[in-house]
Amino acid sequence: MSDAFNRCDIEALQSYFDPELEFYHDGAGATRTRERFLQNVKKNACNRFTRRMIPETLEVWRLGSFGAIYSGRYQACAMSTGKCQSEGRVLTIVQANGEALTVTRVVSYDHKELQ
Repeated sequence: MSDAFNRCDIEALQSYFDPELEFYHDGAGATRTRERFLQNVKKNACNRFTRRMIPETLEVWRLGSFGAIYSGRYQACAMSTGKCQSEGRVLTIVQANGEALTVTRVVSYDHKELQ
């Protein structure tokens, strides 16, 4: 999913998200639906920055037979320079669909500039 986001591969990226996705961002507010989320990715992220999860911050919890929650911190890095400019936290809920996991809810918050 991160690779698809960083390459702006919208077709691949959409396969990870539920059509009724709810995405909450501490700066931009709420986005409801996968279509609207992907429009925002194209408009605000593509060819501007990449995101990378900070591995040691990743935590995962099972949600019974529904799926899982994962959270952690990530950095946003400018594509033009490769320099990471900001950091934020993410909480993601994924639903098990057979062998696949589908993202149903995302909360992206605690964004701050890096020194």
